[in-house]
Amino acid sequence: MTKFFKYSPLDLAGRSFRLLMLHQGTAGEISCDIFEASLEPDRAMPYEALSYAWGSTDQSETITANGKILHITKNLYSALGHLRNKENRILWVDAICIDQTNLQERGHQVGQMSDIYRQADQVLVWLGPSTYETKVLMESLGKLQRSVSKPADWTNTDLLGRQWLEVEQKNYLDYAALTDIQRCGLTSLLHQPWFNRIWIIQEVANARASTICCGQHSIRSHVFAAAPGLLGLDPGPHRQAVLDLMPSPSRKANTQKKHLHTLLRSFRQSQATDPRDMVYALLGISDLGSDIVPDYNKPEVQVVHELQSLLFFGAEFARNLGQFAAMRHFLLELPTLTDNAFKTLIVRGRLDEVEELLRRGETFCLTDMIASLAIVEAGGMMRKLLELNHPNLTFSLDCFDYMFNWCSTETASLILNRAGEELRIITSGMAFAMSGGSEETEERGGISALMTTWASTRTISVTQKAFETFAGMGNMTVVRRILDPADKSYRVTVDMLGIMQREASNAVKRREILECLLTQNDGIITVDDDAIVWIIGIADEKVAGFLLRHISSQSTPLITADLVDDVSFQMVLNDEWEHTTGQEMAEKITKTVLDWDQRGILKFTPP
Repeated sequence: MTKFFKYSPLDLAGRSFRLLMLHQGTAGEISCDIFEASLEPDRAMPYEALSYAWGSTDQSETITANGKILHITKNLYSALGHLRNKENRILWVDAICIDQTNLQERGHQVGQMSDIYRQADQVLVWLGPSTYETKVLMESLGKLQRSVSKPADWTNTDLLGRQWLEVEQKNYLDYAALTDIQRCGLTSLLHQPWFNRIWIIQEVANARASTICCGQHSIRSHVFAAAPGLLGLDPGPHRQAVLDLMPSPSRKANTQKKHLHTLLRSFRQSQATDPRDMVYALLGISDLGSDIVPDYNKPEVQVVHELQSLLFFGAEFARNLGQFAAMRHFLLELPTLTDNAFKTLIVRGRLDEVEELLRRGETFCLTDMIASLAIVEAGGMMRKLLELNHPNLTFSLDCFDYMFNWCSTETASLILNRAGEELRIITSGMAFAMSGGSEETEERGGISALMTTWASTRTISVTQKAFETFAGMGNMTVVRRILDPADKSYRVTVDMLGIMQREASNAVKRREILECLLTQNDGIITVDDDAIVWIIGIADEKVAGFLLRHISSQSTPLITADLVDDVSFQMVLNDEWEHTTGQEMAEKITKTVLDWDQRGILKFTPP
């Protein structure tokens, strides 16, 4: 009668776990002994931990464990067959050393998984049987490993490159052909299912040493991690992150664990047979490890809700971001949820939680949209964010542009201190602030003086919109400075004239600005067709003369009756002419346009 292996209960009150002794051999039946051990320092024994991909969960292969039959997966069977030595070998293998049918034991063992890998003499990474291409690659990397004996030399990329070239030149194959074969082998290994497993993150991160095994070949993990650079192969961000975690002479002992939030975002594309393991597998390298206890009796939806509440400052706030039942869906949406949480926290003025997100390593860029909401809903929040001066928090140019329209002198000073060296252009919002704003207050005057002093000490480009603002606000001093000498050309637009009509304090100032613009030579200033119509509507005889001479020097404007009507009504809506209708304004403008058309100054298309 066939006897099947049955697990004896572990002492779950302590740090007990199981190990297996893989019996010596090179072929034939695989046999082992499974026994209980302890992670307590005074009872610890040397062992190696296996890191591998389960592959299919179909347990189609059998080994002998303690003289009885034990079913295992095909991939694990292949790994054990290749890892057998001439002597017995003590291993920890999750699928064998944990009773996977006992949910309580499973949770207990997962809770101490990081210690299991940390205390192992080394972690054996199994990447599957070899092919011709992987064999050539592993043999070359093995030669490199033997030629670079000093640990410090592995941090010297120039030295590694020279040593690698020497190894390649000793090969019997053509260099180009050899490189192609090696790249093919490396690509094959990097795309093994092992790299997609979520569990490998803590397995390699906690390892004191690790060895990459492929078929009968093995090399140290830091040698394998150097291969993409030596072969000019980009492994992609996820696989590179895994390679960076592998033990190496340059990897310092990482005593500072990362936040679970950061780990989940970095490795959310990983895979797990059990969705709950997407969280449980990262607890061993997370600073929130003690806040979550692996419990396989909890359904997936409960684990997701508890995780969301933990990451996003309580159940109520987390629910407002959206509710999820599936772990995969939640993790795919995690970047978006994080950005939405950040925006909401700013608008609500919750600075402590914003700082917490930044401490987790999250990076954010503040936009004008966030600034506009924060200024309305949480006064002073933008100034507090500037005072943080956190490297993970940046401000878009549009954000600064918006803030200059509303900020205090103190906040303007913070902006310039934070980004003054990076700002190389003046935007419309900055121009508005430098021109004193819409209200001539002491505060706006202070901002204007502050920014004008700042701009005068730098070589800065002025955007078209900023130029429109300077001219529209009647800032003659700045306009002259921009145009003498001008580093680019600018246009007179209806937006500029609209600002001028609303903001320039009197008609004399408007006339001075228009005269300055229309008397520029060398194509520095051009006037848009609709702006020509507008100026005709407001110009006295002197300004009209300047306009006439100016447009004579540029390409012939094309003025339509519809354009005259549109601009006329737009002008009247600006409320300067209380007793003039749009039709009356259009008739006035049309009269001048017809005259200039007859004189060949412009072309007019009647209705």
